[in-house]
Amino acid sequence: MVEYDLIGKQFGHLTVIAESKKRDEHHNRYWVCQCDCGKKTVVKTTFLIRGDITSCGHPSRDFLIEKSKDKEFVKHRTDAGLNDKKPSNNTSGYRNISRTMKNGRMMYRVSVGYNHKYHQGFRKTLAEALELREELREKYWESYRKNKLKKD
Repeated sequence: MVEYDLIGKQFGHLTVIAESKKRDEHHNRYWVCQCDCGKKTVVKTTFLIRGDITSCGHPSRDFLIEKSKDKEFVKHRTDAGLNDKKPSNNTSGYRNISRTMKNGRMMYRVSVGYNHKYHQGFRKTLAEALELREELREKYWESYRKNKLKKD
């Protein structure tokens, strides 16, 4: 195993200031780093050497804070999640619908979220769940309503 002395070395925005006492299950060393913004963070040796971690995370935070002021960017990010592509762990075969046990019975749970607000309901059959999903999408997703009107 190669021993590194990283104290004083710079990795992107991070400058290594001390070795940490922290070790993982493989006894890999961690380093205390000071970011350009002043925040201290502890980073594993391999993450520094490979360049996987180069800051405390402030560039990403700064970018998102700046972009959150751009209404068009926020609208695009929100609308991008309104497609019909189902998640890989989906069990019902449909986006926004999952199968779950409720009161000892198999039910379909419909959950439609928009702007961090979730609207949901339970139905006994998949057909009823699909109907509820359409109702919730039309009621709460403005762009879904607009796209549906364009198609009709």
